[in-house]
Amino acid sequence: MMMLSNTGLVPISQAFSGAVSRWSLTWLFAGAGGLILLVAIWAAPQPELKVFSDSMMAAAPTGIPESIPVEDRSV
Repeated sequence: MMMLSNTGLVPISQAFSGAVSRWSLTWLFAGAGGLILLVAIWAAPQPELKVFSDSMMAAAPTGIPESIPVEDRSV
């Protein structure tokens, strides 16, 4: 499925973008922005996104190296 989305749909999306750009660049970019907004609105309430976010936060470094003495940490 990843190969289809990465390589197989590229010519189709380029052909569609080319056709829309001949008609109106404004509508091309407005449509692209609208699709991004719709995907973001759809993805926001998905429970899998919350699980992914929690796992990323658990794996994130704190930003304060342990080699710095406690009294010298200003962060």
